[in-house]
Amino acid sequence: MSCKIDFVNDWELRHQGAESRLYFGLHSNNRCVIKHRFSKKYRHQLLDKKLTKERTKRERKMIERIHSKSQELGPYMPKVIWSNEDTIIMTEITQCETLYDYIERESPSSTRVIDIAPLIGRCIAELHNIGIIHGDLTTANLILVPKTPKSPSTEGAAPSKRSKQDSMEESLIVIPIDFGLSTGSEHPEEKSVDLYVLERALLSTHFADSKFFNCILDAYMERLTCDQASKQKVLERFKEVRMRGRKQDYSDDMEA
Repeated sequence: MSCKIDFVNDWELRHQGAESRLYFGLHSNNRCVIKHRFSKKYRHQLLDKKLTKERTKRERKMIERIHSKSQELGPYMPKVIWSNEDTIIMTEITQCETLYDYIERESPSSTRVIDIAPLIGRCIAELHNIGIIHGDLTTANLILVPKTPKSPSTEGAAPSKRSKQDSMEESLIVIPIDFGLSTGSEHPEEKSVDLYVLERALLSTHFADSKFFNCILDAYMERLTCDQASKQKVLERFKEVRMRGRKQDYSDDMEA
């Protein structure tokens, strides 16, 4: 399938990051998103093309794996329509918001933010359950998407008491985006590093302590589908990775 893209006239630039630009527009009369990985002048030309091609290909592969293997995340992920060596066209996700924007809007200490923690843990566990290590878990790479409403309960059924947490889980889901650094792995060390990257992102950007992350971790451990011994290995590796990170921080502070 060929696709001629006119970024200037046909597409609206919505976001530019360090690695790519996001454009919104119409493709075959459908609302879509283009993710274009632009050339990096500071990199050698051959290396730049190689990395761009690998990351674009990897992103498409991971999105398609989620669609095929995750019944929870798959229905809410964008679908890849077309891709080449530096560009992916995907279906647009409407009414979504990055976790970063959500936390900043609500404030880190609000109940509505705290209630999101289990959804984040479940999202990461779903990735790890199907052998995907994200590689760059930040609050900018996790987005909140409204869930498709379920059909009404059977008439005459006894009413049940629902907590705010139950209501949140029924109305929202957290999904990952940006898989350029992702890998396929079942190894506990890789999973633990994924978790540690997220903890560091939360502490450096939004939170003063790890209480919020610990809620994420509890939900993550509960959602993992491996046996108890494997879960324990992930937790032990995470504690080791966290300790190594703290030692490195201390060493950096001493040298500063």
